[in-house]
Amino acid sequence: MAIPKKDLEIYVEKLELDKGVFTGESTRIADFRIVYPRPTVAQKVTTKSLAVKDGKCAKIESKRWIDTILFKEGVQGDFGLEIAISSPVSSKELESVAASTASTLVKLLGDMAADAVGIKALKSFVDLPANALAKAVSGASYSAKTDAAGSLDIAGDVYAGLKSGEDTTLSVSLLAERDIVKEKHRSDKSRSSVVTRKTIAKKGSVIGAVTLRLRAL
Repeated sequence: MAIPKKDLEIYVEKLELDKGVFTGESTRIADFRIVYPRPTVAQKVTTKSLAVKDGKCAKIESKRWIDTILFKEGVQGDFGLEIAISSPVSSKELESVAASTASTLVKLLGDMAADAVGIKALKSFVDLPANALAKAVSGASYSAKTDAAGSLDIAGDVYAGLKSGEDTTLSVSLLAERDIVKEKHRSDKSRSSVVTRKTIAKKGSVIGAVTLRLRAL
């Protein structure tokens, strides 16, 4: 018997980041990837820019549907979710992502896309729920590394019994992808620059968590 397909809405319910690691204010790029939601689809990616302040993200905490939605997707059987959050990116690097995305839009939709979307609009970082656009992000020029990542296997019986409008929540731990080092610059008496480095998170340590909500349509 064929496994029935179910349409799900998947969004971020909560994002918790270790404020000892995610200190101060920064802008980060977050990739949310759904892996094999059904046999004919290998993966899809939604990329969001996140303004983080001492471990908190106002965009996610706003609870606005448009800020937290990740996927509206038909799923069939088991599938996976992967999450990656970058190290801080500059506004210039964010522009690079936007420019690369606009270029891909033109290739996908024709020259009208450049006028309809535009770099200026993309600088505000419209969320990108298309796999082809995610490839543009990966090809953009920025030096950010992945700070935190996590993944989750979702069995079909987790959502199979959900009726329209019903939902369930799942939690994903975010682990440090590498040793995260904080640098502190100061000048000594000879006015030479002195740099001290301190490891604030070891590779593999838990530095955050994401709560996802799956709602049946």
